[in-house]
Amino acid sequence: MLCPNCGAYLHSCVNCKFYSPGSHNDCREPQADLVSDKKSSNFCEYFSPGDKKRATQKKGEKRNARDRFDRLFGE
Repeated sequence: MLCPNCGAYLHSCVNCKFYSPGSHNDCREPQADLVSDKKSSNFCEYFSPGDKKRATQKKGEKRNARDRFDRLFGE
């Protein structure tokens, strides 16, 4: 299935709540099979849509940390 707005695959690792770069196979589900292309459509039986709000929040937190670092040590 494709996103009607951008054409990206919806059923892919990067859109799953278990996707976690840096984890074993980049997945927090220990029984999931290895998927080499995380952005491509796949048929993982453990797929569960991720929380976009959570992902956005993490990006904002990183940006805030970088801003605090820059203020502390100057740019």
